[in-house]
Amino acid sequence: DLTDASLVQETLSADDIDAAFACVQSREEFVRWLETWTPDLVLADYNLPAFDGLTALEIVRARDPLLPFIFVSGTIGEDLAAEVLKRGATDYVLKDRISKLPNAVRRALAEAGERRKLRNSEAALRESEARLREIAATIQEAFWVLTPEADRVLYVSPAFERIWGRPLDSILDKSPAAILEAIHPEDRARVERDLGLLPQGEHEMGIGLLH
Repeated sequence: DLTDASLVQETLSADDIDAAFACVQSREEFVRWLETWTPDLVLADYNLPAFDGLTALEIVRARDPLLPFIFVSGTIGEDLAAEVLKRGATDYVLKDRISKLPNAVRRALAEAGERRKLRNSEAALRESEARLREIAATIQEAFWVLTPEADRVLYVSPAFERIWGRPLDSILDKSPAAILEAIHPEDRARVERDLGLLPQGEHEMGIGLLH
């Protein structure tokens, strides 16, 4: 209710958590709020006047799996607490221990920030890999990428198939020795020597180019 909402706001403000608050009580208000706001955090009671906290959690998770969602309730026992966490809640705080809320909020926001950074990094990596594959598809030379330990082929360009008439999976994810098998005998010693230039365990990406 509004009294509980005021208590939550006062508790966070007293702990120097400066935020804009919006209080909603029905499913329709909640959905409309999510459509017009971009909240950093959702706080919900388990028992709501017009619908329940688990439904609110499901609505949030369907829209944003990373948005922090904390239950602030006086009705959550151990079994129910385990259930809401299993369903995707970030945390829960009992009303009679409301002083724990500021730390729970800070922790939830920090963890969400780290997860979003990781997600963005993974998306950037996938984009870079896609660009590499697009570029590699137009290059006439065959080249490959090895693990830092130079013990496995991570990537081989499509030109390999055209030049040697062998499928990419004949060397992909295999030992660099598989590359040597595809190289003309007169060139094998040089290529083998070049591949051996990367010391064991050196943290550097190995890249080979044939042209």
